[in-house]
Amino acid sequence: MGAPVAAPYRSTWVDSTGSTGTGETWHDEKTDAWQFRAISHVLWGGTSWKGHVEVVDENTMAWTFAEHAGLIKTMEMTGTSRRR
Repeated sequence: MGAPVAAPYRSTWVDSTGSTGTGETWHDEKTDAWQFRAISHVLWGGTSWKGHVEVVDENTMAWTFAEHAGLIKTMEMTGTSRRR
């Protein structure tokens, strides 16, 4: 039997445009990476979000993020964040 899987961190939000959303994030201790997914609801429909954050070293994180409205990818971002 493998190691126990931690329950996801859950989130909810409301923004100034009236959008609401719910999401879940998981941490993989072996790779020190975070996976997340969320669903957002707005007056004109909804979107789904997925992302990945990897801790490269104690001063660097690499991340990727995408948003979809149905089958259409509406946004995609990737980047690296470094501590100053």
